[in-house]
Amino acid sequence: MSHSLSKCPLIEIIHIHDCLRGELATLTKDVNGLLSNALSIQANSNMEITSSSGESSECSFSPTPYPPTTPFSSLSKKISQLIARFKIIQSVFLSHSSAEDEFIWPALKAKVNELNSRASDSTSNSSSVKKLHEMVKQEEYEDDHSKEREIMDQLNDQLFTLKVLVDSPGNLPSTIISKIENLKTHSVDAVSHFIVHLAKEESDCLPLVMEHLTIAEMKDLVGNIMGKRSSENMEEIMSLAVNNLPESEREDMLGHMKEAMQGTFFEKWLDSINGKWFETMQSKIVTKSKKDEKEKKRKKSNGDDGIDVDVDKSNNCNNSNNCNNPNPPPPPLPPPPPPPTQLSFPTRTQLTAHYVKNAQTGAPVLASSSSPSPTFSSAELQPTYHGDERNSLGCVHYSRKCKLRHPTTGALHTCRLCAEASHFLTMASNSNSNSNSNSSNNNNNNNNLFDRYAVTEVMCMPCASLQPSGFPNCVHCQASFSSYHCRICNFYDDSDDKDIYHCPFCNVCRAGKGLGIDFRHCMRCNACISMEEKDHKCIQQTLGGDCSICMDTLFDSTKPLKKLRCGHVMHLECYTQFCKTTYKCPICKKSMEDMSDYFALIDRSIESHPLPPELTGLTCQVMCDDCEETSHAKFHTIAVKCGGCDSYNTNRVQK
Repeated sequence: MSHSLSKCPLIEIIHIHDCLRGELATLTKDVNGLLSNALSIQANSNMEITSSSGESSECSFSPTPYPPTTPFSSLSKKISQLIARFKIIQSVFLSHSSAEDEFIWPALKAKVNELNSRASDSTSNSSSVKKLHEMVKQEEYEDDHSKEREIMDQLNDQLFTLKVLVDSPGNLPSTIISKIENLKTHSVDAVSHFIVHLAKEESDCLPLVMEHLTIAEMKDLVGNIMGKRSSENMEEIMSLAVNNLPESEREDMLGHMKEAMQGTFFEKWLDSINGKWFETMQSKIVTKSKKDEKEKKRKKSNGDDGIDVDVDKSNNCNNSNNCNNPNPPPPPLPPPPPPPTQLSFPTRTQLTAHYVKNAQTGAPVLASSSSPSPTFSSAELQPTYHGDERNSLGCVHYSRKCKLRHPTTGALHTCRLCAEASHFLTMASNSNSNSNSNSSNNNNNNNNLFDRYAVTEVMCMPCASLQPSGFPNCVHCQASFSSYHCRICNFYDDSDDKDIYHCPFCNVCRAGKGLGIDFRHCMRCNACISMEEKDHKCIQQTLGGDCSICMDTLFDSTKPLKKLRCGHVMHLECYTQFCKTTYKCPICKKSMEDMSDYFALIDRSIESHPLPPELTGLTCQVMCDDCEETSHAKFHTIAVKCGGCDSYNTNRVQK
C-alpha cells in the first residue's frame, strides 16, 4: 500500500476489498471441501451396501440405498455454515456496490461538470476535462453491479436448494452430488468475476477519486457512505476485518472510520458491543486455528486422510435377526445438530450469579451468598400495563413484559422514561423538604440519572424473576419480553405497528425501518435524516442542544420532531404552537417554511394601501434574514421586500 493511498480517506475501500478477497477464497475452499466430503460419503456408503448385500444370500431384507437418516445428513451443518458465510459476503458486497453507484461515481460526474463550467478556452484545460469525462464509466460499473446481484441471487438459490435436498430423505446421491458440482462451477465463475471487478475498481476508480477530489470532498463521501450502513452491516464488516486483515490493517481501518465519524457516538457504540472487540474476536480466531491444527495432527497420527466423513453404518446387515426380519426396525435418529457457530458480540461483562425466587416472599433474589439479596417494594414487583384496557403489559410509554433494574439505585422501573419521571418527582419532593441541603442533593440526583447502557438486570413481569439483561426471552418462563429488543441500549418494545432500528452513530434506537432503507445518518448534523429529504441543510450537532421553545432535550426525545426549512429542529407540538405567533425561526430568524403564499398576500395588501404622495418613492436599506443579504428597497409602512430574494423577512438598517 502506497503512502499516498494510506492517507486517503477512502482507504476503507481497499480494506473492504481485502476482506472480500479473503472471504471469497474461504468460500471457494468450503465448496471444494463440501464436494470432497460428499464424494467420500458416497464411496464409503457404496462399499458398505455392496459388502452387506454379499454376506448372505438368504437375507430377505434389501436395504434402501439411503434411509431417512442419510449419510448426507452430516453435510447439513456444513451447508448451513456455508450459507451463513455467503450471506455476510452478499450483504457487504451489495452495500459496497450501492455506495459506489450512489456516491462515488456521481461525485466524479459532478467534478466533471464543475470543471466544464470553469474551463477556459485554453487547450490544456479542455483536454483534461475531456479526458476525465471519458474515464468516468459509471454505466459500465452499474452494469457490472447489476450482473453481480444476479450472480449472488443464483448462488443463494443454489445453496438453499442444496440444503433442502440434503435435509429431505429419499433423494438420490447422484442428484445431491450433481447439485454440489453445479454449485462449485458457479462459485468459481462468480469468484473470478468478483476478483476482476475489485481489481478494476482499484486500478480505474480509486485513482480518479484521489486525483480529482479534495481531501474534504473524500471525507464527505466517506460520511455519506457510512451514514447508510446499518448496525448489522457495520458488525458484518468488522467481522470480515477480524477474519481477514492483519492487526495493523484492522487498526488502520478502524482509525479511518473513527476519523470520518468524529462528532458522532460511533465510539460509544463500539464500546457498547464490546470495549475490547478486536482483541476478543482475535483471541477466538487464534483459539480456533490452534484447535484445527491439533485436530489435523491427531487425524494424521491415526492414519486419517483428514477428510471429515460421517457415514451411517446402522444398515450393515451383520445381525442375523435383522436378516431374518423383512421389516427391520429403522435406525436410531441422530442427535440434533448444534446451532451453527456465529460471531457474537458481547454487550457487557457476563454475570456469574444465578437468579432464583425467594420461596417465602416470591421476590427475586440472588442465589450467590456473597452478594446481598436485593429487596423490592410490592409496587415494584407488581406488573404494570400499557393502555387503559390492561390487556398488555408495559407502561404509558411502551408495551413490554419486563422491568429494568436501575443501575445505580437498584429500583425496578418499566422503562427509562418512567425512571426519569420518578427521579424528578423525588427531586421535587426533596427540594421542598430539604431546602437547606441543596448542594449534596444535587450531586446525588445527578448520580441517580438512568443510564440505559449500564442496565445489567431485568425482571420478567409474568413470573417475577430477576435475571441478566440482554436476552429477548425470560430465562425462566420463556416469555417473550417484546417483539423488538436492542441488546445495546436495553430497549424493549412490543408494538406491532412500529418499525425500530438501532443507529450505530446515534447509538440509540430510532423509529424507522433502518439506515439505507428510509433513513441515513448525517455525520455533520449527527442526526438520522429521512431519505425523502432531498434538500438537506447541515447544522453542526443539530440535535445536540435543547428545544428552543420548551428547553427539553432533542437527541433523546421520544416526541416527534419538526425540522425547519433553515435546518434547526424543535418538537412538533412546540412548532405547532409557536407558528401561530410568528413564521421566523427562534434561533436564526429565517422563515421556518416556504412563505411565498404569505408574501403574495402582503404584495396585494401593499397594492391596495398606497402611500401618501410625500412618502411615495422613498427607499431604505434592509437586511434580509432569509438570504442574509443587504439591499436597497422601496419603503412601505406595511413591510419592505428584499431586493434580492423577494422575501418580506427583512429589517430596516438605514432609511
